[in-house]
Amino acid sequence: MKTIAAAIWKGIGCFLGGFDGPLTALVIFMILNCIIKIVYLLSCKRYSWKENVRAVGRILLIFVMVGLANILDVQLIDRGSVLRIAVILFYLSCEGREILLYVHNLGLPVPDRLWDVLQKYADPMTDREDNDLRCKSSGGVQNRDGD
Repeated sequence: MKTIAAAIWKGIGCFLGGFDGPLTALVIFMILNCIIKIVYLLSCKRYSWKENVRAVGRILLIFVMVGLANILDVQLIDRGSVLRIAVILFYLSCEGREILLYVHNLGLPVPDRLWDVLQKYADPMTDREDNDLRCKSSGGVQNRDGD
């Protein structure tokens, strides 16, 4: 049984390109995002199992994207892990930006410098997710700028 579990773990590690610093940071950000999102949704009285299923699916898809980038790096580029690191940084910044939005909407101030660093790597298309951060019971702070 331990051998099977070890083989599965090694296969996942191989698919993701190893468990290094950037991937560890991404995993930590995803865990923090889930915890803060649960706190936020509970404070807005909007917590549901549907949100949990969506969050788990989103996490799995992020891992799939990291794995695909790793395969492209290994099979096509054959040197380094440029695509893998770029994908990890992209999703790391998206997760960080979402954490900051939830924290801001819970009433905690967010340092401008931290916000600026994450905005540099974030996708402009992630603004479409700001609607998910509205708390109907508190008047609906949508994003950091107060729009």
